[in-house]
Amino acid sequence: PGASASAAVTEAINSPIAVSGISMRVFAAPFKGTAPNASVLFAVEMSGRDLSLDNGAKVEVAYFAVDASGKTRGGRSDTITLNLRPESRARVEENGLRFLNRLDLPPGRYTLRVAVRDVTGGSIGSLSYDLEVPDFSKSALSMSGLALTSMSASSLMTARLDEQTRSLLPAPASAL
Repeated sequence: PGASASAAVTEAINSPIAVSGISMRVFAAPFKGTAPNASVLFAVEMSGRDLSLDNGAKVEVAYFAVDASGKTRGGRSDTITLNLRPESRARVEENGLRFLNRLDLPPGRYTLRVAVRDVTGGSIGSLSYDLEVPDFSKSALSMSGLALTSMSASSLMTARLDEQTRSLLPAPASAL
């Protein structure tokens, strides 16, 4: 992942076996981007019960894509600082926390690797997600990935919204 990723997250994200300290779901959907790349929207949804939710608690989210030849693309690590009001804290504890972001990737097959670390509590989770990015520039007609949402998806607090889908969907895209 990015240079700012902690040693614990780097170890978890590079592990061939998923680390289960934080339950999470991931989805990714490629959309037409600036050629030759696609803009891949992805969501990481974490269980609130697995996170420290005290004010000032931090959650580290690291991710990168690995192509079929083993080359790493788009590695980065972000930190979310939780400053939750009591009602928001109860909502995150019950329903979870969502993180949305995008990666620019050329056409091909990838494994999206994701790791999450509760900086305050120390728990870690990781997983891999298989992804195929189509070549949107080759066909006169092509279809992007699907981004879905529901009323229940709006129950998850979202740490970072996706501006491109914000005006298209009534709630943030969801892995459910």
